[in-house]
Amino acid sequence: MFAKNYHNIKLNMALSPYDGGVYIELMKKAYARLGFIVKPFSIKNLKNIHYVMLNWFESASLKGLIKRTLQLFYLIAGNKKIVWTMHNKVPHDVKYKKIYKIFMLFLEMVSYKIIIHCHETLYFLSFKQKAVYVPHPNLIGIYGEYKKGGGIENSTLKMLFFGNVRPYKNVELLIQIIRGLNFPYLILTVCGPAEKRYGQKILEAAS
Repeated sequence: MFAKNYHNIKLNMALSPYDGGVYIELMKKAYARLGFIVKPFSIKNLKNIHYVMLNWFESASLKGLIKRTLQLFYLIAGNKKIVWTMHNKVPHDVKYKKIYKIFMLFLEMVSYKIIIHCHETLYFLSFKQKAVYVPHPNLIGIYGEYKKGGGIENSTLKMLFFGNVRPYKNVELLIQIIRGLNFPYLILTVCGPAEKRYGQKILEAAS
């Protein structure tokens, strides 16, 4: 994905967002191991920046999309290599999805490479030749050590869903599928904050 560095020169990378939780921290470490100097993305400070890494760049208000479109034109004018990670088919909880899809198509057009974390994402890309598959960072051990025991027999299959419990994640569908397995020794734990109405829907599905 990145040009070969034959002279072992340190390359500068601008990352957006620079502070964004566990995922961003893991990716920063990965880029650093590749020899990059990772810096926060700032349109005012692009001197000596070789690559601009964009995550969730399409997740903005309609007014914000105008600003980000101008930023992309500025990056193009500066001959910066844009690498966009496609996390979602379309931003969550937005109106006017067609506008966001047009912006994401523009992102595809101007990107040097597009990082995808699952091969199925290819179906939603128009510029498939730009796609580079990079496995999602491993989160094992990030949230603490696994505790054995707890009164559950070793023969029980334990599944954990953690994170924000939001409608687009289809947790109720996961519960429905697990029920259909008719597997007697299976425990699913759903852990994370949920909007009241959707949380109630999950409780009803699990009852």
